[in-house]
Amino acid sequence: MRFYIENFLQKNQTERKKKSVLEYEYKTQIYESTMINKLFNKVLILTVIPLFALFLLTACSDDNGAIVDPDPEPDTITDVVSDDDRFSILVQVVTDLGLEDVYSPG
Repeated sequence: MRFYIENFLQKNQTERKKKSVLEYEYKTQIYESTMINKLFNKVLILTVIPLFALFLLTACSDDNGAIVDPDPEPDTITDVVSDDDRFSILVQVVTDLGLEDVYSPG
């Protein structure tokens, strides 16, 4: 009978040790995952958010103060084609006939 009691106590003690080891491993995993989350949050706060803010500030800049005329004066047909040598005969005919103003927009 004493053997059974000692055996029972030994098994019980072994199970407690296993249980305490498992609890320790579980707590260690929770602690490590918490530390990883804290590290991720620090990286997020210290790098990603400032970079995003910088992106927003540069995207909303005023383009160096350049003023763009929303409705520039349109060019005449002779102004458009005079730069291209393929249309030299057309430019010559239009200017000889005095039709520059006839084909101007507006």
